[in-house]
Amino acid sequence: MITHDFEQIPHFVIGGATRYGKSNLINSIITSLLLQKPDDVQFHLIDLKGGIELGDYENLKQTASIAYEPIEALETLRNACEAMRATQMTLKRMGKKKVQDAGIKTRHFIIIDEVGELNPKEGVGKDDRELKQQCQTYMSQLSRLGAGLGFRLILATQYPV
Repeated sequence: MITHDFEQIPHFVIGGATRYGKSNLINSIITSLLLQKPDDVQFHLIDLKGGIELGDYENLKQTASIAYEPIEALETLRNACEAMRATQMTLKRMGKKKVQDAGIKTRHFIIIDEVGELNPKEGVGKDDRELKQQCQTYMSQLSRLGAGLGFRLILATQYPV
């Protein structure tokens, strides 16, 4: 059995070649989170395979947002960052430094299958590159600020971004 404690190591990267089980692992993680903490998880899902991997979760109450294309990914990442900033303000009002200290149980999981599709260097045209750069900026903010605020990134890719 392999376990992972998102409270100790908040972010998770899955890498591997095609057909190596990255999406299966993501689905297993989502299922495990739903079974273990159904009232304490919120998902911000980005499935850049057109929805074939994560589309089944679209109508769950735990799914805050879902995206299938880069333009939708930008909106999902923006929504996650806004939720993160709201949590940050809540902690500030409470005089706490992290969600654990404040007793906030909800954890937000930003899950991106095929994150390499958001690589600005692979953008087609200036507008596409700029959109993907904006996505990268949001992902950077989530990774740097999100840990203490209860936001966890799970990224799967064949190639590092």
